[in-house]
Amino acid sequence: MSIKQAECRTLLVLLRFALAALALLGSWGFQPLADSLFQITHNVGNMVREMVGEQVENAAPDAATVCPLYYRMVAEDGSIYYYYTQYYYTYDGELVGLSDALGNVVAPARYRDIVALPATFLVRDDSGWRFLSLDFQPLSDDVWDTAELQTDERGFIARDVVKVAQNGRYGATDLTGAIRIAPLYDAFDPYPLDSDWDIIRVRQDGSYGYINSAGEIVVPLLYDYALNSTLLVYEDEEDTEGHEIPVIYVMRGDDWGLIEKTADGGAGAVDWTQEPPAEVVAAWQTESGGGE
Repeated sequence: MSIKQAECRTLLVLLRFALAALALLGSWGFQPLADSLFQITHNVGNMVREMVGEQVENAAPDAATVCPLYYRMVAEDGSIYYYYTQYYYTYDGELVGLSDALGNVVAPARYRDIVALPATFLVRDDSGWRFLSLDFQPLSDDVWDTAELQTDERGFIARDVVKVAQNGRYGATDLTGAIRIAPLYDAFDPYPLDSDWDIIRVRQDGSYGYINSAGEIVVPLLYDYALNSTLLVYEDEEDTEGHEIPVIYVMRGDDWGLIEKTADGGAGAVDWTQEPPAEVVAAWQTESGGGE
């Protein structure tokens, strides 16, 4: 081995250490910076591998094809850790797989689509979406028409539920594919990720209500329309700024009402004296074709 090759191999080892450090950087919340540095490190790593004569397989495409895996782990002692890694989509014609930042195969390119999860893969083939183990074995017989992971703008897995659909009905699984909420609903809309009220708006046979992530009823399906929003409240007369609380506006017939969140995460009684703001009325008109 030449001196040049030896130096390049040393550089390759250092680059691999850099990848581990960047993963830690991403877990601390600096994901945009980590994404960019991952891409640079990946490209430099492939250049070095070519210089030392190593085969570069499944080289990662540009940054638009990045598949991040970013989630929170809770240890047995209650400690919270954030895990971040970054994969790249690879292609064989119309089929897709995953590689790591150095081009090593993580998942073979034999799927229509693929999502990396903490302990599984969510893949789509010609039959639909299914959950696979890390050695690519089916975890159940369930096949879904659609599957939607709940992530924020950083790619962080914000909820441990996956919205799934089968024959036009919606429900949810956990991240391993186990069914949490049976596909019973015509519509299924998780609460915004920035809210502290983790409930899901559902519609069944034309009636709206809310359930929690375990499928338990929070607001009965009794309403012609329902929409989550916020309400600005004031503690007392000296409170000039106020603060927002999560609420749900409901409609039955021609009447509108408001439901507040209770201390235990449930829902209070309907206050039929509260009128909805203009944006809620506009949303109702858009979604259900309501009149002026």
